[in-house]
Parts: sequence; structure tokens; C-alpha cells
Amino acid sequence: MHLAVPDVLVGKRGVGALARAGVSDCLHWAQMLRVIAAAVVDARGRLLVVSKHAAPDVHYLPGGKPDDGESELEALAREVREELGVGVVDPVRFTDIHAEATLERVPMHLVLYRASLNGTPAPAAEIARMAWWPAEGIALAPPIEHIAVPRLRAAGALGDTSKA
Repeated sequence: MHLAVPDVLVGKRGVGALARAGVSDCLHWAQMLRVIAAAVVDARGRLLVVSKHAAPDVHYLPGGKPDDGESELEALAREVREELGVGVVDPVRFTDIHAEATLERVPMHLVLYRASLNGTPAPAAEIARMAWWPAEGIALAPPIEHIAVPRLRAAGALGDTSKA
């Protein structure tokens, strides 16, 4: 399912409307970082999140940037295998998120897939920590907290996340 949700910009100061059709906006967003990520939800309705060694206290969804010539699904499979040592099963494109990349502080286009995993995930490569959210002490990156989680919740994909 692909949700038709208006573009939202999430930056350092929170959520704001994305300006439309201005020349400076077009130029600014033309240089954006492209990221492909997986929303993996367990049987208890918890979301799989990871943190990187570069920012171990901020949690993201597993995934990353596609290599040149790589399709979204190829990038998703490669990134999840590199980060968690598992395969991606039944990925379905869920939504697109336009926001500021939390670490890089540049415009980002995040393509989010809902998927399952083949195997037991464990942190590898640049991943410092893996957790099932909600959990105490797990801070989500603003685009995940303010856009991805509400969209997943609206689609009925998450359990009761109000305790996070």
C-alpha cells in the first residue's frame, strides 16, 4: 500500500510544511540524498530500528543509499544484509518521505518499504545497536518519529507505541 500523504519537511526544529514550486526549493531539493529503508514490524507490533557508530543514540530504519545502477529492491536487500546479516522477504513499497537527513543535514528522499526478514538480525558493519521500538531509551531520528511512525500507525502496522 502506498499512502498518498502531503509532503512534510522534518528538520532540526520539527515538522513543517514543504514549500511548493519555488525555484530555490527546486534547486535545493534536486541535490537530495536518496535512501531506501525497511519498516520491519514484529508479531508484537514493534518496529526494528538501528543506530550507527557515528551517532549511537539516534535510531533509524535499516537501509541505506543505493549504489549507481542499483534498483531500490537491490539496494534494500544489500543494505539490510550488510547491516543486519539477514535477507529481506516480501518487500512492499509503503511511502516516500521528504525530510532533512538527520546526520548529513541535507535534503533526503527516503523510500520506505514494509518487509519481513529471513533469519535473526544482528548488528554488523556501521550498525552500533539494533532494537525493537518502542523501548525505553530509544530515541528515533526526526523523520522516523514524525513521519514514518505516524504513517505506519495510520496503516495499522504498529502496536501500541504510546508507551515509547
